[in-house]
Amino acid sequence: MLGIIFLVIGVCIGHHYRKQRRKDIVTVPAKVVKVEMKTVSTSQNGDYNTVQSMSYFPVFRYDYAGRIQEVESNFGQTANVYHAGQDVEVYIDRETGKFCGCPVDDKAKKAISSIFTTIGCIMLSLVIILGLVYINENNISINFWTI
Repeated sequence: MLGIIFLVIGVCIGHHYRKQRRKDIVTVPAKVVKVEMKTVSTSQNGDYNTVQSMSYFPVFRYDYAGRIQEVESNFGQTANVYHAGQDVEVYIDRETGKFCGCPVDDKAKKAISSIFTTIGCIMLSLVIILGLVYINENNISINFWTI
């Protein structure tokens, strides 16, 4: 079950990333206005025990179609990759001017998707292998035509 959860999370992150890249987006110059440090809480095992960690969320300012916008990234990182005053590029939806992401974050999103997908595949493979070993050791015959 845990393998399926990891696999689904990895595939969903990857799908969201690819969907975002398929949009009609443009790259625009931006400046990091500030970096917000926030406490991020995650629950463990579905109970009420939580683990708190610090994440850094950059705030970008960009000009698109004559409108200056300031937006905080929804993708935080545990390491402070950005600093105030830094010049970066951001992805903007061509039609709406809405912030879609930052090329600097692409590597992290791809890595997270790959890690979750790989762990999920490994866990599922182990379950299948252990199941086949169990079936073989106990001389259990399975007729797939009747299933």
